[in-house]
Amino acid sequence: MRDANFAPVYCSLYPEFAEIARKYGYALAIHGSLARDMDLVAIPWTESAGNPQAVVDTIVSEFSITQANGWTTREHGRLVTTLVIAFGDCFVDLSFMPVSAPADAGEARLTDEQRAMLTQAADFLELKHSRLAAVALRALLNGADHAR
Repeated sequence: MRDANFAPVYCSLYPEFAEIARKYGYALAIHGSLARDMDLVAIPWTESAGNPQAVVDTIVSEFSITQANGWTTREHGRLVTTLVIAFGDCFVDLSFMPVSAPADAGEARLTDEQRAMLTQAADFLELKHSRLAAVALRALLNGADHAR
């Protein structure tokens, strides 16, 4: 038989957390086994997905939960924070996927200043015998703004 864990506690919290996330325009998914902690991923689901800190503030105000630390940025731009449940043995790692630009926002364009800085960086890389890096940067520059 396996040792008891806090999975039932986490499962009982999930519906309320999901409802709070939904109010701010996020879908909430459980990731992981729930054996040690609860890993949640908030995915922007509406065009007006709110500020992640507002979601955390609402959770903290409605439950005996504290935000253990600030935010860290992880792979793919995820914002991550840890929530501690009252008695300190339960933890929730809450990740928010970044909100992307609307589909009709159009392509991003480099300013002339940005283009000049990146061109200068490519020139520097070429001088330092990083030809491959310079070629890659120039290819990105040429592909970043098709209008030029």
